[in-house]
Amino acid sequence: MSSFGQRLRELRGKMTQSEFSKLFKISDSAVGMYERNEREPSFQLINEIADYFGVSVDYLMGRSNSRTSNVVMEQNSPHGIDPEINELLEKIRQKGIALEATALLRSASKMNKEQLMDILKVFEMIEKDKQ
Repeated sequence: MSSFGQRLRELRGKMTQSEFSKLFKISDSAVGMYERNEREPSFQLINEIADYFGVSVDYLMGRSNSRTSNVVMEQNSPHGIDPEINELLEKIRQKGIALEATALLRSASKMNKEQLMDILKVFEMIEKDKQ
């Protein structure tokens, strides 16, 4: 299983430690210590990080390989869990989404399949423009 530090580094992706520290109002050195598993964040910060990245606390802490809790997904979706929607959400997350787009992902569980497909197309166009 992964450690908290490994998961934090993975989720942070292209975001710098400095950007991350400013976002969560912590020091740059604290981020480095978290990623090296030399220090543990508060429960409040763990919850905030999990919410920000749209993952379960269990995933963030390395206790699960499932990014989201099925219970949470079912509560947010009136129709239960749609495997296609979960797959689209994962593809969107894998695109290395910029800071500005993470707020969009917070509400993604309330979107329908067509809306998620549109979002994925936009990210793919942005990715092509970067190349």
